[in-house]
Amino acid sequence: MQAAQRLAPSPEASNVQEALRALLANLAGETAELAHSADQLQVLFGQLIADPPVRPGDALERAQTLDGLVQRLQGMNAFLADLGSRALHDLSTETAEAALRLRLTSQARRFSPEGVAPDPDSGSGDCDLF
Repeated sequence: MQAAQRLAPSPEASNVQEALRALLANLAGETAELAHSADQLQVLFGQLIADPPVRPGDALERAQTLDGLVQRLQGMNAFLADLGSRALHDLSTETAEAALRLRLTSQARRFSPEGVAPDPDSGSGDCDLF
């Protein structure tokens, strides 16, 4: 019986694993969306080379996706760098604090633990398009 109790994860360890799984799932979802955006840009640039638009403004609007992609990648980098600099004694709290530092409110929401919403007045904003 004692061996089985030693092998069973403690409730604290289970909470940490759950928080880590949630964080990794959010990061995986963000990465998948970023890869999809990059793939769409490949198609756009192929189309622009093969058939330049009659109205350059149309291409500019679609190319703004590149600016959004760069901003989201920068946010993901900042978030991961912030987390990497922390002791991570309490993953949920540390994750929430790192997410609060992000400029993009939507990204901060995606990276925050469930039930922890970033303060909309904390200086975060939306994607700045050119």
